[in-house]
Amino acid sequence: MADKELIEHLTGELAKEVYSDAVAPAMKVMGEIGADAAKVMRLMLFPLQYGAALQDRLARRIKEAVDRVPEARRIAPRESIALPVAERLRFEDDGENPVADLYVSLLARARACPEFCVRGIT
Repeated sequence: MADKELIEHLTGELAKEVYSDAVAPAMKVMGEIGADAAKVMRLMLFPLQYGAALQDRLARRIKEAVDRVPEARRIAPRESIALPVAERLRFEDDGENPVADLYVSLLARARACPEFCVRGIT
């Protein structure tokens, strides 16, 4: 029984040394290669990420314009107004931006039915 325990002890020690000398460094390098591959993929997908961020910003601005108009006064905006305004809003920064606020106001007014639509022509 003592011989068996000695063999198991030596085998365990040998396995630890083999792992630390041969396997661990190789695994570390493989991990670094995997991290580098992920970085390259993120870099390649940057245009998509940037486009998605612009889309999110535009969607927030359009929602802001729609929310400014009471539901009873909402109509579909004229494409000749809505499309150029939405196009310009894509490039306006978030935060305090007076130009973007003007575009949002213009878009909100394009979505609002004039007062006589709500009350009827008298």
